[in-house]
Amino acid sequence: MNEFCVNGGLEKILSLLKNKCSTISYEIFSFSIDLIHNNHEYFHYHFAKDFLKEYLHITMKFLLNFSVVEARSFKKDHLENVLLKVKDMLYKVYMENDVNSKYDTFIIDFGLGCITSSTLDKKLIGIKYLSSSLLEAIRVNLGQTITSSFSERRIQSNIVIDRIKDKNIIEFIFGNSSHIQLIQRSNDLVKCLLMCNALSNDDLMKIYELTKSNEVDTKKSIYKILQSNHHHFNSDLASFLIYKILEKSSSAISSMDLELIRDVYKSMNTSNKIELSKFITENYREMILSCPYNSDINENLTNELVYMLKTFEMRELRNGFIADLIKTQKDNNQVTIT
Repeated sequence: MNEFCVNGGLEKILSLLKNKCSTISYEIFSFSIDLIHNNHEYFHYHFAKDFLKEYLHITMKFLLNFSVVEARSFKKDHLENVLLKVKDMLYKVYMENDVNSKYDTFIIDFGLGCITSSTLDKKLIGIKYLSSSLLEAIRVNLGQTITSSFSERRIQSNIVIDRIKDKNIIEFIFGNSSHIQLIQRSNDLVKCLLMCNALSNDDLMKIYELTKSNEVDTKKSIYKILQSNHHHFNSDLASFLIYKILEKSSSAISSMDLELIRDVYKSMNTSNKIELSKFITENYREMILSCPYNSDINENLTNELVYMLKTFEMRELRNGFIADLIKTQKDNNQVTIT
């Protein structure tokens, strides 16, 4: 192999890649990765240092353009294998902490490029890598992952968040061109954004608006994402969502809305709940009175109202509220609750 290097073999490979990088097929490119990776351990350090750095630079540049490369026959597991080989070769010419930082940055750019592509398969690949990288960055930043002294330099989660905002990724996932498969795989990304307090009110409404979709699977997926991550909502975002849901008419509020309100409400700090408790209970009361008696929505609202009245911060309001509710029901010739 070193005889091949001495006789200019590596220079020929670099020359071919430089001249044909924009036209080379994904299959031929991946073959070159296999060739170099299978032999790079045998390179003399001189060849590894001079060749691998430039080769990996070209390789990562090619992969960053993967979203626009014609690659109909690529396999996802093959792509993952290529990315792992690239990282493995980086260790040959960089210190471990530099590899982590360099590779993290590369993967974030790779994920963003794929998500913003026009191909669904590549979008799905992008959200996978972007979500996993952001989650790992958060864990490292919070000290939830054990790292050695040589691998502590990782990309900061706030840098990833800024890149996601700059690229308007929420729009690509939940906007007009959203796709059910992409939405279903977005749970980890939404969780990360909530954990970092990086999901704005506008972002949240962009997501919640899809509950109005005529597609049942889309609607259920959105409720599932929001409910499964309710404990990551900060109090301001939780209040905002609840107020927005209750702006809907009583006929438009579904049982899934009521379940979402309950879950998000539970995530809030007690000190912020009293005014919101009053607002929710008043809305539930008005909706109960306006709904047909013995209807499913009336029963669900009554159950949720009972839950609200049982919470600690409502104890001081409970007796007066119930008395007022009974009086209202009598005035409207409705059955008195016990």
